[in-house]
Amino acid sequence: MGTATYTRLTDQAHQAATSGQQVPAALLDDPRPPMGEPPTRGPTGQDQVRARWVVDGAEHTGIVDSGVGARAGQTVTVWVDEDGNYMQAPNTGTDNAIGALGAALGFLVLGTVGCGLLLIGFHWLLDKRHRAQWQREWQSLGHTPGWSIS
Repeated sequence: MGTATYTRLTDQAHQAATSGQQVPAALLDDPRPPMGEPPTRGPTGQDQVRARWVVDGAEHTGIVDSGVGARAGQTVTVWVDEDGNYMQAPNTGTDNAIGALGAALGFLVLGTVGCGLLLIGFHWLLDKRHRAQWQREWQSLGHTPGWSIS
């Protein structure tokens, strides 16, 4: 499971790296948090800020990951797709390994929980059968089949 996930993630990262390119982008603003909150962080844990970049003579603007502590006017490198639109940087080998490890551990945990629930269910059914058998035996005590007790 982990190996298959790692291979899939590596293939996706390779495809993203070959279909995209890195370009310099000028930050237009300082990262601005909403009132009374820390700076806006994206899913990558980096500050997000408006930036401008040029691809094949066409100017583009958008929200990009800028790195913590970036300031307006600073130039950062961003990944863009074939059309010049901002895209997330392809995953690194470490990112892929962490994702694969998480998938393998998740599979292991789910398998363990599933087996545990199966064993608990089997134990419950056996207990139910044994209780019914004991009940029948208790009811038959003192009653010999075919003989009257006088």
